[in-house]
Amino acid sequence: MLTFAPLHAGALDQVLQWRTSPEVTRWMCSDIAPDPAAQRDWFARVAADLSCRHWLVRVEGRDVGLAYLTDIDPEEGSCEAGFYIGEEDARRLGGMVLPGLVNLAFGEMGLRLMRGEVLGGNTNILKMHDLLGYTPTGIREGAVRKQDGVHDLHLFELTRARWEESAVLFRPYRIPVEEAEGA
Repeated sequence: MLTFAPLHAGALDQVLQWRTSPEVTRWMCSDIAPDPAAQRDWFARVAADLSCRHWLVRVEGRDVGLAYLTDIDPEEGSCEAGFYIGEEDARRLGGMVLPGLVNLAFGEMGLRLMRGEVLGGNTNILKMHDLLGYTPTGIREGAVRKQDGVHDLHLFELTRARWEESAVLFRPYRIPVEEAEGA
């Protein structure tokens, strides 16, 4: 069973290992150094930031990736979503994570608008956004500079109304959210 579990300090080394692996970082908008102190500083910032939520993606209790909502604006009813699967043998499950995040944001959190950004060349995630009903809102050509060069950034939006009318197949993808450890 796939679940979301709140990110906790004990998982930071694993998350940093995933985030700096070539298979994951090649599709992220930034490159980061494998620096545990910087990772702890990042976690302290996001743990205190009410505009974002981070969860470990778990399969049968095993951590395999990270999912997150950022720029959560309760007044506008909007957020951005992202995820990555760090464990190679679990990457096939990635197609369930974004629909699960959308259902969480629109269902349990009551948001009305989700935004997304996808690095150019990431064809699987570009296709996933299309399948889920996201509307392309633009391409920022050459917007992302990474160690391997310059990349385009594809921008998307999905409204709750569009999700409700167009994503019938994906609305059942509910991913349970576990309580925080020690809660």
